[in-house]
Amino acid sequence: MEANIFQMSAEATATGALLRIIVELKYVDGVEAPLAATAFLKAPHDTIVCPLVQLPNDQGIEARLKGSDGYGQPKEIRSTYLWLGAQLNRAQLDHLSRLRSKDSKGDVHFVLNIEVRYLESTATITHLEKGRSLGKPQAAADSVVLRERPTQVSQRILGEGGYGFASAKTYRTSLQHRIPSGDWIHDFAPKFGIGKFCVFELPQPEIFGTDAIHDRARRALEASLKAEEDLRQGRWTAACEGLRKVWELIRNDGDVETLLRKHGYTADAAKSFNEAVRSLFDFSSKFMHVLDKSGNLIGQPEINAQREDAYLVFATAMSMVNLIAQKSR
Repeated sequence: MEANIFQMSAEATATGALLRIIVELKYVDGVEAPLAATAFLKAPHDTIVCPLVQLPNDQGIEARLKGSDGYGQPKEIRSTYLWLGAQLNRAQLDHLSRLRSKDSKGDVHFVLNIEVRYLESTATITHLEKGRSLGKPQAAADSVVLRERPTQVSQRILGEGGYGFASAKTYRTSLQHRIPSGDWIHDFAPKFGIGKFCVFELPQPEIFGTDAIHDRARRALEASLKAEEDLRQGRWTAACEGLRKVWELIRNDGDVETLLRKHGYTADAAKSFNEAVRSLFDFSSKFMHVLDKSGNLIGQPEINAQREDAYLVFATAMSMVNLIAQKSR
């Protein structure tokens, strides 16, 4: 017996979000007969996300047991499909979103642990055929003899094996599945009620120069990339706190103002840019732990950052660094 994930999809139902998984089950015809399955879903190296139940489908499961003929005949492999489903609640969806945020590509990874109960035939089929002895009267000559190989006119007789005609067994396996980030955003998230995503590409800044403004941009980029790691690990307050250094490096910088003026910004526009950076510096400070002059913790952040706060600060910081990097090339 062998199982593979054939399809994973999402459906919006009257009672919430339904995750549906179709598993292809391959079995030996006549020898194995699948009955029912139980399964649960988990994330790699993580706790169980949810149990799954077997869903009804039009095909159903139909398999026949007829035993093994014992003559080395080729085994015929057949397939049937198991439909499994889980109703996901808000806590489970939030958990999946946190796991996805930690993946470098934004993919969602699942492990499906499945148990299939099935019957396995332990019987063998022997073939009996009417025989005749030459030179004897017809009535005495007719008999039934055992043939080592079946023929077209033989009669099949089911013989009981050492463990009866059939035994109940359990097939267990773990199947890994990946939902690409694009599929999750477009096909799963809207039906789960997570909401639609606005996806755009922002090039990672590249710093080539060695002068003062390039040095500031390089250090700002390093701070952003370090904060990105906090973002992927779900450390929202740490990410906001780390991004404060970006605003600290580019605020009140005459070189940045000169750069903007060189690329067509008016004096008033360049001033507004600097004021925006200063405001973002103050805003990021609201997420910082309060320390004394010796670096000892003496107070908690004014705001405990949530996911949306961290993404706002990170996206704005990376956009600012990208702007300076592109204009200074």
